[in-house]
Amino acid sequence: MLNDYKGWTGSADELAGVLATLAPAYVPEVEPPSLRVVRDWRNKGIFSQPKQKPYGYRQVLEGVAALWWLSKKGWQSKVIVETLSALQDSDLVDFIKRMNLDDSGVAAAPVRDTRRQVRDANVAIELLARGIVRQYQYTVLGRHGIVRQTQPLGENGGIHKDLRLAMSKLSRLQVECRGEDHCACVHDVLSMAKAPVSSEGWGIDLVDQTDFEHKDIVLVDPVHSTPTRECQDLALMAAGGEIDLIEGRLHDQLRAIVGRSVLSPAEVYTAVRGFICRNPLVNLSVANAFMSRSGMNGLYKAFRDFYEELHEGMLIGGMAHKCVHCGALMRPRRGYPDGVCSVEPCFRSNPAKVGERLDPVRDKLFVAVPAVMAYWVTPAYDEIRIHDAAKAMGYVAELYPDEDACDVGINGQAVGIDAKNYASPTRLAKKLNGSIGRLRNYDTRIIAVSDHLVASRRDYVGVVRSELLKKGEPSTLRVMSVSDVIAWLRREVRNG
Repeated sequence: MLNDYKGWTGSADELAGVLATLAPAYVPEVEPPSLRVVRDWRNKGIFSQPKQKPYGYRQVLEGVAALWWLSKKGWQSKVIVETLSALQDSDLVDFIKRMNLDDSGVAAAPVRDTRRQVRDANVAIELLARGIVRQYQYTVLGRHGIVRQTQPLGENGGIHKDLRLAMSKLSRLQVECRGEDHCACVHDVLSMAKAPVSSEGWGIDLVDQTDFEHKDIVLVDPVHSTPTRECQDLALMAAGGEIDLIEGRLHDQLRAIVGRSVLSPAEVYTAVRGFICRNPLVNLSVANAFMSRSGMNGLYKAFRDFYEELHEGMLIGGMAHKCVHCGALMRPRRGYPDGVCSVEPCFRSNPAKVGERLDPVRDKLFVAVPAVMAYWVTPAYDEIRIHDAAKAMGYVAELYPDEDACDVGINGQAVGIDAKNYASPTRLAKKLNGSIGRLRNYDTRIIAVSDHLVASRRDYVGVVRSELLKKGEPSTLRVMSVSDVIAWLRREVRNG
């Protein structure tokens, strides 16, 4: 029914007529907007079409969605305007088709899996670029002969691990898009790379997705069979490997939300990331309540980038067990009738205890996707612990100030704290010797090491301190356990 209006244009009066036709099907028992209301919605910005221009298909979608939000949810106009600005036509169509199947709100509407596919495709192409460059350096420049696909790199002509990983990711995308896999052979992949990623041979049907950044790139010179300049540039972007790429994209997605908000970037960044880290297991109603707040509507479009619907295999007795200590999902484990917390520092530091038992039938449940759990939620256990303790002592404390300048800021720029959960103290010291990041902006700079790591290795803090450079910015760092950080803050309060 909506498709009938693709290409439609008309006046305000004609749009009112279209909405009167569609309202009984999509927003039953609600009076459709009159001509006066249509004009009022345009003045308020609900309809995005410029003045003096005819209304079109986009305004039809905006009108149906706005009518539902006003009548069913009671949203204010400014909230609707912000939400609509973050949604593409395809997102609106998906929502309208499902909005009456689940009365909970926007997040219940299925976001097409293409969002995840686009994210995977961008990472896969970046890894492929690095794999191609590394493979070329080893095979051609290093004169190691032909590639033998059955061997790892280093065994007389094997394949670089990044190239293997990229091939597996591309295989999955091809199967999902077309049900075929043409990425099992490295020679076929390198041949494909001589054409733009958007070409037919790649078999990745994501060309029309604006977020697919690398669709026009050519990775291998078709004449000389060498990595192209753009391939080498992309390989530098992927220098940290898949982990850095995925974590970087999480920050990019969050900053895209920040950029769409009417509030200050720092305020939105702290609020959204703080919500995700405090709610790794969340009811749909709770998520929608947060996203309905002024300035937070950008999360609607990106909700499924950070969360996925809870799988029934994670339920215990038909219920989702929520950790009393950190709010994360407690996963089933033999010997633990209530399950164990999925956040390692919490599991290592606290007895398993259920805070709530949530019924997914009564209210849909979502969990943070694995990348968010690994890179944000797990380290946030210590970050939130320090932040909340500082606030309780009367400090002015802020999580992720200035868009993640540090993990916890105390009293403006008086104290900056970064919580670290590195298993290796030597690796942590090398990381800090390379750069302390924007922690340099704070007068007192603290590295807080997770308590469970210090408990398992008593010399952990001492090793980090001994391996930090004795000159320059690393020498200004104070390294201590999370518990010692909290004790230090308490002593500072007493000392006034």
